Amino acid sequence: FPTLNYFELKKGQFILDKNVSIITESDFLPEAKYFTSELKTILNNSVSINSKNALKKIIFLKNSTLKKEEYLLNIQTDKIEITAASGSGILYGIQSIKSLFPSHSWKSKVNSIAIPNCYVKDIPRFELRGLMFDVARDFQSKETIFKILDLMTLYKMNTFHFHFSDD
Repeated sequence: FPTLNYFELKKGQFILDKNVSIITESDFLPEAKYFTSELKTILNNSVSINSKNALKKIIFLKNSTLKKEEYLLNIQTDKIEITAASGSGILYGIQSIKSLFPSHSWKSKVNSIAIPNCYVKDIPRFELRGLMFDVARDFQSKETIFKILDLMTLYKMNTFHFHFSDD
């Protein structure tokens, strides 16, 4: 697993349930849609995007002073804030949130997930972090390739070398 640059555990927890909405500006709408689709696989209730009457919020904030893939993650009892300069920073913040989910939450759908309160400041150490996948010698299905891409996202990799021909 990628090691975070800075991690501080705090008291309390954020409860992710049906009362949560993702608040985002249009720049980070694809990341918000991705996160809601990921949450649909483990929560019984869906999480909305930009709902004004939500009790708890996951907020995506833009800060142009941060580097391209750098992000700040602040989890508090009433909100989660991910601050980044680009969509890739927001995506890596989402992956860090997913890594804080209890392991049993991936087993079957649940009504809520408790995430420990913490503060994370992270930036990748290497510009290129990748995987080479060779289907020229070992053919794999489209579904397998998509699973590998999802795992690469979880490990915060950003380069996929797809070797599909030996001509």
